[in-house]
Amino acid sequence: MSTSNLTRDEVRRVNPVDVALGIACVVWVGMTLWSGIQTGGKGLPVIPQTITSLALVVAVIGHMLKHLGGKLAAAYFVIATAIEWSFEQANISFGGFVWGDLRYGHLSMLGPHIGSVPILVPIAMVALLWPVYVIINVVLDGKIVVNPRSLRPWQVVWRCVLYGMLHAWLAFLTNGFCTKFGVYEWVGKSKALAPQDSFFGDPALPIGWTVWGFVTTLLVSFVLIPALGKSTLARAETTPLSWVDAAPIVVIGSYAFALYLNPVNKSVGSVILFMFGFISLLALYRFVAVLVNRDRAPGSVLGRR
Repeated sequence: MSTSNLTRDEVRRVNPVDVALGIACVVWVGMTLWSGIQTGGKGLPVIPQTITSLALVVAVIGHMLKHLGGKLAAAYFVIATAIEWSFEQANISFGGFVWGDLRYGHLSMLGPHIGSVPILVPIAMVALLWPVYVIINVVLDGKIVVNPRSLRPWQVVWRCVLYGMLHAWLAFLTNGFCTKFGVYEWVGKSKALAPQDSFFGDPALPIGWTVWGFVTTLLVSFVLIPALGKSTLARAETTPLSWVDAAPIVVIGSYAFALYLNPVNKSVGSVILFMFGFISLLALYRFVAVLVNRDRAPGSVLGRR
């Protein structure tokens, strides 16, 4: 159904999924900023931290389910998680050749391990890839999901490089936190690096993350979406975006700002703010422009008011 055919009552009608996304965004922004203004690197108490984690799950996973549908989202999550685990295990088993020589700790929050890798790690990496996918698609096309068959093969490959590179920015965001709180530690050749060469961890870290993001999104674009995404793509073409569809962008932007307020160190905080602040504002600008132009289009309900 196009926007121009919507009645006023349908415009006002509230989608429960959108309500959940909106509430999750408000909770996430509030909690991350609260955490950010704490001094001394203190995190939130257990109950607020649990609420924050649930808000993150809804804002990212709920958004993914809304736009991909259950079948495609499940296939993406399972396959991408398996690929990420294989990268992690290979990296540990063969001296850190993917993204540097690191070892994961055994913190209770990491949960059980498969091999040398905590289960939570590949799940978190895959979840973080979704906001990256959304941001690139919004910036380039003003859409959440893009039909890869509407592009030339070289364009799809190029986009996958962009997905991978933007995902690698997260390595700068997470390294200080992970090493400070014992999520992982650098060992062997990575630990032996000079301090000026390891300010953000092993320099191989963002390179390896880029490769993983590229490989994963290449598979999603050339295999999963064509095979399982027919209904997803049809829905993307016929269902107009709502304001809460910016949820993953807001998640990344607000988290960057919170880490600037309470950084591992001030230089890292500035890097994170200007890297993710810039890309989040850029994506939000494009997103808002799409919605405003749609609402002002001749024949739309809002445009006739």
